[in-house]
Amino acid sequence: MKKSILILFIIPMVMSLSLYAQFEDISLNDIKSYELVNPVPKMVLDQKYSNKSYSNIYANLYIDDKVKEITAYDYSIRLDIKLRKESNETFSGSINVDNKFSWITIHKFSQSFELSNIDGSLRASKWGDNYSISGNIRNNTGGYKYINLNLYKRFSDEFSFMINSGGINLYFDKYVLNGNFDDSVYSKKTIAYLMSVVFAIELDTLK
Repeated sequence: MKKSILILFIIPMVMSLSLYAQFEDISLNDIKSYELVNPVPKMVLDQKYSNKSYSNIYANLYIDDKVKEITAYDYSIRLDIKLRKESNETFSGSINVDNKFSWITIHKFSQSFELSNIDGSLRASKWGDNYSISGNIRNNTGGYKYINLNLYKRFSDEFSFMINSGGINLYFDKYVLNGNFDDSVYSKKTIAYLMSVVFAIELDTLK
């Protein structure tokens, strides 16, 4: 029994002496030299996702049932929209983005709504209670942004919709629109045109 205890005591001592012998000749300078030759890997952030620039939007909506008109404004981002139902097939109005006006006309064809002017075109096609929105809108640099989004029905009323996709989150209700969007993907003008098409869909329910 005593021999067993003695062996158990001696073995750790021998291992410690062996390790000490291996590292006895290693100096602090050797360690620093090793660090320079073999640097510790550092975390690299993907700039594609770390530099996103999102703008919030909170627009008040006013619906005039008598003249069948929707007015929306968010003065914090200098965005103002007015759209009126002229007939069962035609909607007209204007958008004001950064104090620059653009006239818009939206036509209804069967279950689709089409917007077209000098800045491009958008088409919203119905499927079930939802819509697919596609087209091209001129961006701030003069090029065109291809749009391919889905507008989903949120609740049972005629004014509740949402757009959720990469770089854009918009929630439509009867008296307010809120959400956010990536400035590098969707310009404010593009957001205004998307809102106008949705407003035409909502105004179409007013008889």
